[in-house]
Parts: sequence; structure tokens; C-alpha cells
Amino acid sequence: MKPLSKAWFIPNVYEAARCIFAPYEVTIYYPMNAFRFFLVTLCVMIAVTVGSVADNAKLYVPGTIILKFKQNSEQYQQWLQSGRSSEINELVPFIGAHSTEAYLSDATLHLMAQRYTFKARIMSPVDPISQLRQIAVIHTSKAVDLGLLVNKMKGLAFVEYVEQMPERHLCFTPNDTLYSDIGEYFVKNTRAMDAWDLLPDSTTVKIAIVDTGVDYTHEDLKDVIATNEGEMGLDASGHDKRTNGIDDDNNGFVDDWIGWDFAGAFAGAPEDNDPAPGYIHGTHCAGIAGATVNNHVGIAGTCNHARILAVKIGTDNAALIKSYEGIAYAAGMGAPVISCSWGGGASSLAEQDVVNAATELGSLIVVAGGNDGAEETFYPAGYKNVLAVAAVGRNDSKASFSNYGTNIGVSAPGVHILSTLPGGFYDYMDGTSMATPCAAGVCGLVCLKYPQYSPLQVSALVRATADNIDTKLGNNGQPWMHKIGSGRVNAYNALTVTSAKLAQVISVETTDSDGDGAFDAGNTVNMVVHIQNLLAPLTNAQVMVVPSPSSQWVALSDTIQGIGPMIQSQSSTPSNSYHFVVPANLPENSTLSFDVTVLDENAVVCRSSFTVFVRPTYRTLRNNNITITVNSRGNFAYNDYSSNFQGDGCRYKNSSSFLFEGGLMLGTQTSGVYDVVRGNPANNQDSGLVMDSPAVLNVPGILANTQCSTTFHTSGTVDGASRLNITQDVLQNSGNGQDNFVISQYDISNPSTLDVSDLYCGVYADWDIDASGQNNIGMYDPTLGFYYVQATAHSGLPWIGMQLLSQQPLNVYMMDNDGTTSDNIGVYDNYTAAEKWTTLSSGIARTQTNNTDVSAIIGAGPFNLKAGNHEKVVFSIFAGMNLDELKAAADAAKSFVTAVPDANSDPHVALSVYPNPLGSGNASVRYVLPEASRVSCELVDLLGNTVQILAKNELQNAGSHIFVLNPLGRGETGTAMSRGTYFVRLTTQQGVFVEPCIVLP
Repeated sequence: MKPLSKAWFIPNVYEAARCIFAPYEVTIYYPMNAFRFFLVTLCVMIAVTVGSVADNAKLYVPGTIILKFKQNSEQYQQWLQSGRSSEINELVPFIGAHSTEAYLSDATLHLMAQRYTFKARIMSPVDPISQLRQIAVIHTSKAVDLGLLVNKMKGLAFVEYVEQMPERHLCFTPNDTLYSDIGEYFVKNTRAMDAWDLLPDSTTVKIAIVDTGVDYTHEDLKDVIATNEGEMGLDASGHDKRTNGIDDDNNGFVDDWIGWDFAGAFAGAPEDNDPAPGYIHGTHCAGIAGATVNNHVGIAGTCNHARILAVKIGTDNAALIKSYEGIAYAAGMGAPVISCSWGGGASSLAEQDVVNAATELGSLIVVAGGNDGAEETFYPAGYKNVLAVAAVGRNDSKASFSNYGTNIGVSAPGVHILSTLPGGFYDYMDGTSMATPCAAGVCGLVCLKYPQYSPLQVSALVRATADNIDTKLGNNGQPWMHKIGSGRVNAYNALTVTSAKLAQVISVETTDSDGDGAFDAGNTVNMVVHIQNLLAPLTNAQVMVVPSPSSQWVALSDTIQGIGPMIQSQSSTPSNSYHFVVPANLPENSTLSFDVTVLDENAVVCRSSFTVFVRPTYRTLRNNNITITVNSRGNFAYNDYSSNFQGDGCRYKNSSSFLFEGGLMLGTQTSGVYDVVRGNPANNQDSGLVMDSPAVLNVPGILANTQCSTTFHTSGTVDGASRLNITQDVLQNSGNGQDNFVISQYDISNPSTLDVSDLYCGVYADWDIDASGQNNIGMYDPTLGFYYVQATAHSGLPWIGMQLLSQQPLNVYMMDNDGTTSDNIGVYDNYTAAEKWTTLSSGIARTQTNNTDVSAIIGAGPFNLKAGNHEKVVFSIFAGMNLDELKAAADAAKSFVTAVPDANSDPHVALSVYPNPLGSGNASVRYVLPEASRVSCELVDLLGNTVQILAKNELQNAGSHIFVLNPLGRGETGTAMSRGTYFVRLTTQQGVFVEPCIVLP
């Protein structure tokens, strides 16, 4: 048991409290023990502070990450052998010295395993518990950007997932003003009293309150507290099992006769067996769920048969610790309902794993929807297998503070809720924190009525029998209409309706008409919706998909489609897809939202929604052995650094992506560097280049069989001139030895009247050849004229290289990402403007890295860019399985760039091909000579080979001329033109002129 520091006896403080809190008017129901006034007032004042802090809570716990090992990895076995507490050597290069601990303790895992064994005869043979042992919590004090490094560590071979640890906080706002009545409308509105008469008095259901502790001595709670009979009574030696220091029931926890405290009074305090509160929140929630009914005292909870399992995860100042271990403990103790009135704004795979395991053990987790008053996903409310609860007021309108969205399952009263406080007191509070135990109590009643139901069936029944409140004043026509769950919980309906129906959307598949996966303007997007029936059979199911109000300008065809009868648990799909054409006037990178309604004989049995990402400003080239994504402002690999979800990265054949980040950098010493790569801090991306036109993918292109083109500009002026404009073309061919490289050329123009001197242009690339990039070496070889990166620890992985193919001076800097010195600049801590300038402009400065995580900069400069002129800078990216293959790819890239003519037409000679692209018919090659000249005209392919000769050194007069181009092969060479890109090359005494043309036979 705990020392008396947690007891609620503070004598002779009434006058002191009155003086201290004189400016605050607080009214509280409490027994006539005046000395308790100070304590409750203090708790309310702390609650105000915590509520304010929670609004600004950080998304993640500083210096803390979660890592799940792959089960058969050597690193996991070593960590197990250390007692799940050793440093992980492979993480040292990323985060330095660190400590680790188990995400769930051995005791909790043992308890869950016991519960699983007990239920295994009616459950799936797949063990949901063992995988939880693989999750580690890692703490580091090194000043590093964990957001960036977590994304790097995802590639480690022994890692199943790694993530930052989300911060969690309570979801309530104290309400200090009492109405004249007792205010227990939540019991009346939910028809809980009507439901009580339907259950025998002898039955009870365990409802876990995973929170800040519960005052189990409170007059309205002491008779409904769940106790562990295995830790009560006398042991063989005659000692009280509650205090004998022995795990009498062998569940992994010593003396847990009345619950468990995972948090202690303060962070770092040891766990113990006393879940008495140091903070008011948990006791308030416990009273809402199950305060004693008909005891002539205080209030009544929603469930009159509840037995409250107290699981304390909050310190005395309401900091939440080991919240998901609390869920695991409650599930292991067999609680059919677990109430969690807390959460936060970031998701976690580890948390979802615990939720899934608890669900497998037979526990329904009822969670708060969040108090941000917005349509945003809150966690755990956003996880699968939970019942998320929004808050409504006395008249069933959504509470102003309550979140809403399609993830919300039901609503429950959460405004001005009277309930228990520690020390025998009562008071009002607001929040989805209050709505959650109200709904949890209803779930408890359903568990008693239908003990054979699975957690998801209990959730489905509570949702299916809720009162529809969408048309209530305050909800009708509002943005949250249809987004506060299926309705406000109704306990009586849940226990009496015998034919409740509910379906759910399992998944939505989307494809586009041209098959490139980029849903651009004019594309037809097809959507296939998969649904499942959860409860009573559906007679005639229909699925309706319509654009959400935010996307109403989208025209959707066939909005209603029939499925027909569906039995319980059946999954089905409408026979036809839903489809729409992406509007041309839609902004780039838009997200369209669609609402799904499933009806059965015109009755709504499901509401859901999904989103479709359209008009992306990035494209992926994948028509040879290299797959690479290009965006519209100078980036390679991904469009959303450092999340790296938008795009396919850079891959060779069947490899995973080996480019974590790539981007253009250019500037001068006086103007600084304009770029779109990581900055300071390293998890932020600089925005020195701004899109003018989105990336366009053409197959075939003008300069290559596959060509991605875009334009952008510097965000500021360069050397006093105006901004610089850049046109980027990424070129890709296949066949003829050209399968292993892509070309990226940048045409940089200076539109101002001032010259730009000593300009540099380069490409930064962070290469991750080996998993997350560890055990890579980068090297520039002057004899080869390119740099390359290879993995040293594993064979069979690609080698990657880059070279400058235009004629400017060369700059190369090979980087250790974990470098920290002036001659070994790294990027883990940051990549400052000064460091960018050094690595971009120092010539061939650093030619080899250590065996580590590698980045590289290759660039051109200095060169001058006169007013009104432009300069073309050309790079190639190439790959192979060894150095010889790299050499061959590099040489092929050089040959391609040499062979392709410069297609810049002289304004004095108007050369054109019509029609262009060509079909199977003839085309006209037209040109105008300003004066008489000898003329040669030929058609060449991408390799510079002559395909047809149209004229050979003919003398022609000034004026307009036409040649006939026959794609079927008539002409001097007689060679037919296959599908692809060609160039008409016209040679006159005025110069050589080139016009590209495309053949589409």
C-alpha cells in the first residue's frame, strides 16, 4: 500500500483555502467535512491549469521513440537476452548513447497471456500477445531531430516499425458553476434507468477506468469497485493476501487486489498496487460509468451493474504514463469494457497493436473523440477496433469543444456532467472525457445482456440502436451533421431492439483511366467500395457514394448501386465502380472527400467517408530499370519530405527505394543558396524554389521516349538581378543499352537586365543503399568522372552513380550524414545555409566518405549568366549491380546526351513538322529561308542515327519550302519509323536547326 501522502485527510485548512482562493467562486457538493474544501478546490484549480496545458500539448514525447523488432532478427534476440533493456548498437549512429525498456512489462505480458489461454478455446489460434514483447521504448538525450531519424531507421533490416512516442493528455474542461437541479440528465437522456429493469440484480460487469486513479473509498463508489479475489483473504501463513508481498494469483502483479498504479505520484516513481487518485479526473469518470444506484447518496452511474476496475496511468499532476500498458492490464484482467478519456494528435503503430491484442482478449475499448472542436483525428479515437465518442449537451446538440468526423462511433452527454470527486465530493465537468464513460456504461449493459457478443458486436449494437440526432437543433445543416456517430447512445434500445442492423466500409480501391496512378485533370477515377454487414441480415442493401460538401463540384456517376441481401458478417461489393472525371480547374495536390451511405430498405445502416488525392504535382518515370519520382520544384524521390509518402522514391529493378531525399541547389556567394532540401532543423525542408507549372509526364516525350517536364523559379533575386527561371526535363529511354540511366537537365534563364556572376548549380542526394543507409560508402573517381555509392555489408544491392554531363566546372562533396566537423559536414543535426554553400561551391572538395549513412552533392560552376541568356546544366543518374555495370551505364548516358541535338530553333528559320505527333499518314516538314542557301534535311533518332534523308545539299531560294515525311519509310534510306521520338535536322548556310517529332503509329 502507499504511504499516507496519498490520503485525503488535510485538517484545519478551510480558512487558509478561503483566503487563498478568494478571487475564485467555486461551488461544490460535499459531505459536511469542512476540512475537505481546500483539497477539492485545489484539485479544480489544478484541473483548470491542466486543461490549458493540454490544449497546447506537444505531439510527441521529447527524446523518446518506439521500435518494434522483427521477431527472428539477431538484434531482437540480443535485446531479449539483455532483459529487454540494453542499448541497440545499430541505433548509436543515429541517436548516440541511449537506454531502452520494454513497452509492456513482463508482468503485463504474463497477465495478457493468461487471459488469452483462458479464452483461446473460442478464439483464433493466432497468438496476439507474443508480438507485443517485440516492442521497445528508446530514450536518448542527444540533441537530434527524431522526426528525420525515425524515417531513416525505418529501413533497418531488423525493424518492423519505428516511430516517435505520441504524447497523451486528458480530455476534459472543469465546470465550476452548478445549476439548481442535480443535473444527472446523462442518465435520463440515455434511458439508462429504463434499461436497468431489464437485467437481473445479481449480474455485474467489469468496466475498467484507465485514468488518473479512482477514489475507491468514495461513498458512491466503494460498493462498486472491482476486486481481485485471488489477492484477497488469508494465505497459507495466515497473512492478508492484499499486503503479503506475494503474487498469490500468479498474474504477474503483487497484491493487485483493487487494481494497479502504473504512474505513481510523479514521473519516475515506482509502480504499486494502490490506484487511489492524486488527481480528480479518473474518479469523475468512474462515477459517470458506474456510481452506485439506489443508495440514497449522490448520483447514479449509467451502468447500475458496473464493477469499476481502477487502473491508474496518471501522476498526481495528471501527466499520463504507460497509458497503453494500462489498457493491456485491464484486458488481461478480463474487463469487457475499457474506458479511456484521453488521447492526442499523433498515431502510433504500437498503440494499435495493443488495441488489437486487447480486442482479441475480449475487451471493447471506448475512447474520447477529443476536445479540439474540429474535424480532426484524435488517437486512440482514430484507431481500428475502438468505439470513439463525441460529446453532446442536454438538448443533444454537439458540444462546442467536441471533435467530430467519420471515425466517431456514437455521441453521449458530455456537457455539465455531475459526478464523483475524490474525498466524497461531487462536481460538474465538461468534455469528451465525460461522454466516454457514459457510453462505456451503456456498453457494459450490452455485455450483460449479450455475454456471447464479441467486442466489435457490442460496439456495433450500441451504434445501431443510438438515437439519430442529426436533425436536432444545433446539428442540422452543420459541418458535423452525420459526423457525430450514428447518434446519441440509448441504453434501452440497445437491450430491447432485436433486429438492429449495422454495416461498415472495409476498404475503397481507386484507379485511374490511364493507369499511371496520378489522378490528373481529365482522368477518370474509378472507385470500388467494399462493405461488410455486422449485425442482423440486410434485406436489400444499397450503397450510395456522393461527394462531401467540401467536394460538391465533382460530378459523380451512378451514385446509388444495389447489392441485395447480406447475412451477418458477409462482405460484398457493388458490381460496378463509382467514377468521376478530375476537374481541370481543381487546385494541384487537392484531396477530394466522398461520403458513403449504406441503406437497407431506405434505412441508413452505415455512414462513412474516404478521400482521393488528385492533381499531384509530381510524376514517376518507370519505363526502364530505374523508377524515379520527380516533383515540380526540383525534388527527386518524394514530394513530402520527410514523411516520404508521396512518390515511389528511386529504385533499380526490383529494389526498394535507395534515395531518401534529392533536390536542386543553386546560388551565388552574395545571394546565398536557393534549394528545396533539408535545412535547419533537419526535419524541415527549405522552400527556395517555387513551382510555376506542375510536372507533366509525356510518353513518348519530345526529347526521349519518356519525358517529365516542369518549370519553377528561385524564391528571391540572385545578385540583384530578378529571380532565375528553371525548366527541368527528366529523360528516360529503354532498349539500345539505355535501360540503366535517367537524364535530368536544367535550363536556367536570367530574365533581368543584370548579369549574374559565379553561379553554381548542383543536386543534393541522400542515398540509402543498405536499409536505412548505414554501411554505405560514397566515392568520387576522377578517372571515371562520376561519383558512386555502394553498400558494404550486403552483396546483391544496387550501386548508384551521378555525373555532370554539361561542360561547366565540376564540384563534388561526399558527405557523412553523421559528420560534425568543418571538413566533414554532416546533416543529421541540420544543414545550414553556410554548409550548403560550402558543399555546393568548393570544387572537388571531399571525394570519399566513411562507412556510414551517405549524402553527396554534385554540381556545376562557377559560370556566368548574362542578362537575357540561359545556361543548360545536365546530370545523369545511373545504376547497376557492380562498378562495371555503372561504367557502362555512365557511358551510355554520355552517348545519349552527345547524340541528342539541341532543339533550340533560330528565330530567322521557322522550322515545323505538321501534324505532330504523327500517325500512319504523311507529315509536312516546313521551313522558311531568309536567303538562298544549300540545304540538307534528315530525320534522326535519339541515338543520332539517320532514319530518313529528305534532302542532300540542295540549292534552294529564299522563302517557304516543304518536304514530305512518310513514317512508313519512303525516302532515301527507306527505313520505317517505329513509335518513339525523332528529330528533323535541317542544315543551312545560316546554321543547323532541329525540330523534335513524335510517332504514334
